[in-house]
Amino acid sequence: MVGWEQALDTFVSRAGEAVCWMLVGSAATRVQGALVDPADVDILVHPETSDSDLGAITAAFVPYAATHTVSEEPDYFLSTPDQPLAATPDGTWLFGRWMIAGCKLEVARIRVDLDATTIIETLGTGVWDTRRTVPWRGHHVPVVPLEVQLATMLSRGLDQRVSAVRAHLDADGGDEVLLAQAMNDRGIR
Repeated sequence: MVGWEQALDTFVSRAGEAVCWMLVGSAATRVQGALVDPADVDILVHPETSDSDLGAITAAFVPYAATHTVSEEPDYFLSTPDQPLAATPDGTWLFGRWMIAGCKLEVARIRVDLDATTIIETLGTGVWDTRRTVPWRGHHVPVVPLEVQLATMLSRGLDQRVSAVRAHLDADGGDEVLLAQAMNDRGIR
């Protein structure tokens, strides 16, 4: 297994049943069949997950924790045994970040107040109603749908990923209604 696969397998094997979660980002794109090369693994836990429940799963990753504080800055933070979680200055993100097989694994809870019908990849609760489960290496992995990811990729100008997702959706079909809503909720016309 390459680094991102090992990081995802480690998360699913060690903590996958402990909280409500879904895979987002490029690893979610890849496990759904689009040809992208993930650089990291991003796990999103449900916004209603308690601090203590999120904190409890960090014990599974102590073997991968940094031995000393790397940085207090959220962009460079790595979890340590003494400080497995960090929060962004505005308090919307609570997350842990570990290096597994040379790949970054980030587990985050993001709390942003959005209408429950708004579908944006990592924000609010509406995206949770669209979550799908895909088989991957003997696991059942909950993922954000490609249609929702496509809207995110377009909004961020990730042209290579857009091409890969469009090619996959063209070949396998997609949910046009979900795609239209995700595009609309991202302000893409």
